[in-house]
Amino acid sequence: MWKVSNDMSKDKENPSVTMELVENEETMAMWPNKFKAVYRVGLDEDRLDCELTVTNTDDKAWDFQAALHTYFATSDIDKAEVRGAFKGSSFLDKMQDPPTTTKETRSVIKFDKEVDSVYEGVAGEVQFVDGVKPEQSVTIRNIKGWEDTVLWSPYGNEGMGYKKFACVESVKAAKPQKLAPGESWTSAVSFVPGKV
Repeated sequence: MWKVSNDMSKDKENPSVTMELVENEETMAMWPNKFKAVYRVGLDEDRLDCELTVTNTDDKAWDFQAALHTYFATSDIDKAEVRGAFKGSSFLDKMQDPPTTTKETRSVIKFDKEVDSVYEGVAGEVQFVDGVKPEQSVTIRNIKGWEDTVLWSPYGNEGMGYKKFACVESVKAAKPQKLAPGESWTSAVSFVPGKV
């Protein structure tokens, strides 16, 4: 559904690709609003940069949520951890029935059970640490727009290969973004690989 609008992937100095998505029959059936989304991914010497801009092209206001569904490989989920401003933050624990909002007591999150949590206000710098191969760790630098963090792991699900990955997602979810006609919202994040 996305169309490449600018392919600079062969540019040796600043390789990047820009893609665009606008409403169509399929999106209108799911979410009846007119929009334009522009997603740019660029590769720098030491990082991957992602920028998403959403514009309301409709004649009415609407709100939305957004997430980068980033899956990170790890040598062993039992030796991986996530660091950031988690301690004291509120998070929606979607593994509870019904989902429950709780205060986080940990500053470092380890995976030891199935997790699907939305941490409100946790952005800035978040680190996914590979305890076996620290050089495969990733620092997530939320520069603008992304206000929350989602942690997800199908821990224990052998069929999904749970031991080898986890999701640490930059999101705008706790407070949906409202846009009036003609307004835009822009987010930016950088992923920096290497030992933390």
